[in-house]
Amino acid sequence: MRKHGKKKKMKKFTPKMQASLLLVFCVFVIMFVVLIGRIIHLTNKDGDKYAKRVLAQQTYVSNVVPYKRGDIIDRKGTVLARSEKVYNLILDPSQILEKAEVDDKKVQKYKAPTINALVECFDVDEDEIGEILKEKKDKKYYILQKELSYKKVDAYNAYVKELKNKKDKKGKIQKDGPGYNIRGIYFEENYVRRYPLKTVGSHVIGFTSKDNAASGGIEEYYSEELNGSTGREYGYFNSDLKLERTVKPAKNGNTIVSTIDANVQGIIEKEIKKYNDEVGSKNTAVMIADPRNGEILAMASNPAYDLNNPRDLEKFYTKK
Repeated sequence: MRKHGKKKKMKKFTPKMQASLLLVFCVFVIMFVVLIGRIIHLTNKDGDKYAKRVLAQQTYVSNVVPYKRGDIIDRKGTVLARSEKVYNLILDPSQILEKAEVDDKKVQKYKAPTINALVECFDVDEDEIGEILKEKKDKKYYILQKELSYKKVDAYNAYVKELKNKKDKKGKIQKDGPGYNIRGIYFEENYVRRYPLKTVGSHVIGFTSKDNAASGGIEEYYSEELNGSTGREYGYFNSDLKLERTVKPAKNGNTIVSTIDANVQGIIEKEIKKYNDEVGSKNTAVMIADPRNGEILAMASNPAYDLNNPRDLEKFYTKK
């Protein structure tokens, strides 16, 4: 007796099913197009607002705020050592080379006026600046010059102010003139140690090198009292994209008043040199104290050296 197996029925992809699938596909495509359109609309209309919200969450920490090392003065108030404020000239090449939209075109409107300002105010070569910007185009921090005086910085600020106040032929101030397009130039404060009397009291005073590291004399012995503590500047962007700053100020060092009399010190140093030249002595030491209280008025030995350039050995050794 034959057994007949049951044949499996194959489901057909009917036109109705095809239509349903097509409908679902079309719905997804329409939703996708609507979503893209919405994103484009938000970008064009509210892009700046959302960008500001993102930036408002970003914080930055600036470089440390340097402290001023305390002065050293003699018994009459004559300054033997002081720290003078200087400025480092900082460039932000990425800002200088940033393009701006002018007449629906992206152009470099900041590069030329910024280079002109650097050439005019800081005696730098235009081609040299061009090379630096080319090599450091993605950098945000580049030290161009160190230890500039306040006079130099003030002259630059006056130059920018003059450009901003420059009037056109109609007598109106140009709100988009060269002065408003100078950017990416900053100044970083620092201090350098100066010794106004140069060689006077060199062995008594001592000197400092980088980072206020002291060597010899009062500078080294009282270094902790002369040094202060650095501060720090914090900041963040608010919702209007304005930089809000919080500064923890630096604490400056203390001034040291010495019993030394700079006039007496200078006299004995001259007399020591004179005596050594006449007698032929290589080294002579003299100390003058007040017999009433033991305070040291002057103390010297020959030869003295320039505290502003303490590592110059030409006075003591021949080139050979």
